[in-house]
Amino acid sequence: MDSELLVPKEGMIYKIIDIGNHKFELRYGYNEDFEREQGCPVVVFPNLKKDPKYTDEGFLIVTSLQEPCEHYKPLDSDQFEDWCADCVYYPNVHAEIGVCGCKKNILKK
Repeated sequence: MDSELLVPKEGMIYKIIDIGNHKFELRYGYNEDFEREQGCPVVVFPNLKKDPKYTDEGFLIVTSLQEPCEHYKPLDSDQFEDWCADCVYYPNVHAEIGVCGCKKNILKK
């Protein structure tokens, strides 16, 4: 098997996620220029802190790795990392993007 096929290339699609009428293309790339010198591209997440998205019901869509909000409550775990995936309001620790279940983050219409 050709080992080059196993190494992701910058711009390749990792996964497409549909949540709340929003489509997110997760692609391989670099978050910072200095990362290009350090190795293979990584999955780049959208900045949903800077550009928030909501479901039709007004629930906030977040990435698993983003910095949590002021309503963050860690899961009952000794190994929380202080990001949304480790919050009781995040639906699935294995999902890259999810809907925050905190009622305080619901968009007021």
